[in-house]
Amino acid sequence: ARKHGVDADGKPIGYDFITFYAESMLDRAGHAVAAYDMAAITAAEKAIVAANQTICLWHYPPTFALLMKPLAYVPYLVALPVFVFGSLALYLLMIRRISDHPWALLLALALPAVFINGMHGQNGFLNAAVLGFGLLMLDRRPWAAGLLLGLLVYKPHFGVLLPLLLASQGRWKSFAGAAISATLFCAVALAVYG
Repeated sequence: ARKHGVDADGKPIGYDFITFYAESMLDRAGHAVAAYDMAAITAAEKAIVAANQTICLWHYPPTFALLMKPLAYVPYLVALPVFVFGSLALYLLMIRRISDHPWALLLALALPAVFINGMHGQNGFLNAAVLGFGLLMLDRRPWAAGLLLGLLVYKPHFGVLLPLLLASQGRWKSFAGAAISATLFCAVALAVYG
C-alpha cells in the first residue's frame, strides 16, 4: 500500500524517475552540477517525496540532463506519468513499425521489463524506442539512422558500442551521422552546462 508517495519499503513512486526529476529541479535552480553530489541529490529527492527512505544517485552525463530539463516545470506526479506513458507510446510505436501483427503490441506489453520500467519510471522505453527506430532505418535511411543513434550518447555505453557495431558492418554513412549528432548533442550540453 502506498502512503505519502512511498511504497511499503519506503521507496518513492517512480523509484528511478525521482532522480531524473530531482536533477531537473536542481538544474532549474541553477545547480545542475549538484546532481552529482550525494547529499544534494538526496536532499532534492526528499524535497519531492518527504517520506522517501532511499538514496537514488544521478549517474548520467549532461546530455541526459538536457532531456530531463523540462520536467521541473510540472509537479512530480504529473511529470512521472507524462514521462512513463510518453516514452511507452514511443516504444509501442517502434514495435508497431516492426510488426503490424494484431498481437504484437500485446506481446510487447507483456514483457516483465515493461512492468518494471513503468513502475520505477526507468528510461528503458525511451532507450528501446531510439535504438529500435535507429536500427530499423539503417538500410533505407542510413544518415537518419546514424543521426538518431548518435543521440544515445546519453547512455554512455551505447556511445561506445554503437560505433563499433556500425563500423564492423561498414555502415559508414550511419557512423558519420551518429558522430555528427553525438558531437552536436555533447556541444549543446557543454554550452548549457559549461
